[in-house]
Amino acid sequence: MIAVVGDKTLLDTTTKTGYRLCVPMLAPTHPDLIERLEIKSGKPPEIRLLSSNSETISRAYAKRGREALVGWSKNLSQTHALRHLANLNGQMAGISQETRAKSLGHSPQINENVYKRRASSSTTIDLLTHSTKEAIPLNDAIGVLKQMGGKKDLIAYTAAIYGITHEEVMELLAD
Repeated sequence: MIAVVGDKTLLDTTTKTGYRLCVPMLAPTHPDLIERLEIKSGKPPEIRLLSSNSETISRAYAKRGREALVGWSKNLSQTHALRHLANLNGQMAGISQETRAKSLGHSPQINENVYKRRASSSTTIDLLTHSTKEAIPLNDAIGVLKQMGGKKDLIAYTAAIYGITHEEVMELLAD
C-alpha cells in the first residue's frame, strides 16, 4: 500500500512536506493497525460545516483529530505525535532511516536530529524488546544465497544469523 501526499490539501492550501509517496510504517506489535484504524480507503473523515472558510475547515479537522486521539486513551493529544509514532513503528519494523525519512517527507538528517532526540526510555525499551531482529527478511536472504551459489559456509552463516537449522536453509533453497 502506497499513499500519495499531494502538494495541496483538499482546501487548496500547501502541505508542509510537499508532494511525496509514502508507505505505512507498522510496528511488529500492531500489524493490523491499518484495519483497526479503518484508514485504507484514504478518505478523510466527513465533517459537515456551514462555513467554506479554509481556516475554519482546517480547525474543524484538527479538532476532530485531537478528539479522536484523546478518545483512544493513549496519552496523545496532538495529531503530529502520529508522525513520531510512525517513525518509531518503522524503526521497530526494520525500515531504514532513509526510507522512513522519505516517507515522512524530510531528510535523514532531520529524522536523526528531531525524531530520535525525542525518544524516551520507554521508547528505547520498546525498540529493544519489539524490533524486528532480521537485517533483511529471510526470503530475501535466501534469494541472495541462491545468487551466490549456496556455498556450504554461506548456508551455515545464514542458518546462524536467522536462528534456523542448516536443513531449514536447504529446504528454502530448494523451493
